[in-house]
Amino acid sequence: MDELQFPIRVMEPKRIEKLPVGEYLYQVKWDGMRWVAYKSEQEILFQTKSQKVFRARVMARRNFK
Repeated sequence: MDELQFPIRVMEPKRIEKLPVGEYLYQVKWDGMRWVAYKSEQEILFQTKSQKVFRARVMARRNFK
């Protein structure tokens, strides 16, 4: 994960009055924690919305597909 610089500013969805037309993806806003996960051969990184980074060692790679 050398090419990524942490913390990363995560984009958030914006409230709009009308959905755009076309090939777009939509994200439903649910209450709860917002975070992003990144996986490499050696570890998994979890980053929260407030840009806190948590690391997890990959013990059995086959379990993280």
